[in-house]
This record gives sequence, C-alpha cells and structure tokens, in this order.
Amino acid sequence: MSATSVIPVLLAPVYAADPQTLADQLKLVRTGRESSNVIITTPRDKTLLAVQEFTASGLPVAPLGQVLADLLTLPGRFAQEADQLIDHLGRTDPDWSE
Repeated sequence: MSATSVIPVLLAPVYAADPQTLADQLKLVRTGRESSNVIITTPRDKTLLAVQEFTASGLPVAPLGQVLADLLTLPGRFAQEADQLIDHLGRTDPDWSE
C-alpha cells in the first residue's frame, strides 16, 4: 500500500450560465474573498456549459483540460491541487504517463 499526499480543497470553483440564480438556488451567502469557500463564475468559453459528461449522481463534469487550466491560473493554492491531479493521472492513466 502506498501513501498519497493530499492537498485539502478549501474553495469550490463552479461554472454557471447565471451565477446569481445558482447562488440563490443553493442559498449561498455572499461573503468577502477571505472567508468564501465557493466561487461561481461564467466561463469565457460558453461551450463548457454544454458538457456531455455526468457523474453517476447526475452532476455535470468539466473537461479535464479545463479543470487543469483553471487550477493552474486561479489565485490561491490551486496550483498545488493541479500538481496533485497531474501526479494522480500520471500514476493511473496511461495517456498521462511519461
């Protein structure tokens, strides 16, 4: 058995066509950046919202390339999360092996 270092996720970035409507539906409370744990935004590439892949529970899944690009460019500790995801993919997905 091997151990894997895990970076705890502190902020959930979410894409939505209408961020305010989604925030209202989820009953989220607006806070300052220092205390927020969810960011809802509209993607620059609107095709991201036309996702065709879903989890077993019906949640839409963003394309892996988009997830990595966002993790590498969002402020905060997301670059560490991107590194963790890339390491995991390198171990588990033959397409990501060197």
